[in-house]
Amino acid sequence: MADDPSDGPGKRDEIDKASSEACTRAGAFALLISVLLFLLGVYWYNRRAEEALAEYTTRRSNLAMFLEELQNDPIWQRYLESHPDADRMPLNQLIHARAEIEMATSQPQPPKSEDVAHASAKPNPPHPAIKPPEPPGGLEIAPPKPEPPKSENAAHASAKTRPPNSALRTPAAPTGLTIRAVTIVELHEMSAIVQFWRELNDSSILTKSRETSYFFDLSIAKWANRRGTMMYSNALTGVCSASEIEIPSKFSNTKRYTAQMNDEALMNCITLRNLKELAQFELPQMSNPIQLGSKAGRDVDLSPGSLPRDPYAATLVAEALLFFALVYFSAFAREAVLTKSFPARATLFGAFSGTRWMLSVFLLALWTPFLACCAVGLTSGKVLPSIAAIPVFFATFSAHRTLVSKAFFELIRPSAFLAAYHRRRTGN
Repeated sequence: MADDPSDGPGKRDEIDKASSEACTRAGAFALLISVLLFLLGVYWYNRRAEEALAEYTTRRSNLAMFLEELQNDPIWQRYLESHPDADRMPLNQLIHARAEIEMATSQPQPPKSEDVAHASAKPNPPHPAIKPPEPPGGLEIAPPKPEPPKSENAAHASAKTRPPNSALRTPAAPTGLTIRAVTIVELHEMSAIVQFWRELNDSSILTKSRETSYFFDLSIAKWANRRGTMMYSNALTGVCSASEIEIPSKFSNTKRYTAQMNDEALMNCITLRNLKELAQFELPQMSNPIQLGSKAGRDVDLSPGSLPRDPYAATLVAEALLFFALVYFSAFAREAVLTKSFPARATLFGAFSGTRWMLSVFLLALWTPFLACCAVGLTSGKVLPSIAAIPVFFATFSAHRTLVSKAFFELIRPSAFLAAYHRRRTGN
């Protein structure tokens, strides 16, 4: 709201002083958070190199692990029996390597006929004789007379006891058979080995990993040189034929650039024996896993209770605090411009409105928080920190528009510069 006519000079001075103190506190706090965001931007830039090093170490370790598993695989041992020169073969010939696995099953034999006949010839155990009951009163009962068998029943009984004709006997089924099946099995370790070998042929990962420290700079450079020496040596000795081994790049003049090999040469000019040597050559030792994992430890160490120690959360919280500080500054700047004495002397706005270079410093300080948000958004490569810069922009633009409405930046406007230059030229 505008000044009340009943307000005296003392009342207006109090309003100017209170608004100036509030804007000073908010501006100082916003600049402090901006410095923190710039430092986080430097951290995020270095973090990309650490993430590249972690990726390089993981691929090297996986390559060595699968090569070790390949040597202990019984399928690979069977493949070596039929291909004794497999270690001297290029990887392109081993991608789809298969081994023949023979499986045999035997049918159990039935018991022999002599054993069956011997078992059937054993006599049955005798049954105990059953004594007939005695007749009462000393009477004797004559046993019934057996009836002579009829001729038909006798013929039928004799036919049952007749041994079967040998000419009608069926042949016995074959026994003791062995079934042999040959299965072609593919080596699953070989596909993983080729995958990690190709992933290591990434110039950006190798170049970025060398930026972490002098130790890894030298280690990765030695490994890359050893790889190139093997490939060129195999090409010169006739092991492979490749029209191009290294892929030319326009960024090859950088200090730590590591060349990327042609994929055809990468598969044809490296044998399995070469790959075993390269897998163990300069293999990174993960003695300190905290350096290679983003979730293994805390990266940002600040005073207790100030900001989260996780860099991602610290960035978002800092941008949120920056937004509220700028809204606070904009609100009290609006109160300050409503007074008739704006910009009053001995206040924040009066101190910076005297000369052009002081106004330029104030304008730079006003837009520094937004520049810090843009810097941390670009260096982190994350989506949310980049989106968080949008509300910071609107808060800064609101404060800037409030001051422009009172012609606070009139001295540093381009038209004012041109007018001053024209007056000096004309002498008016």
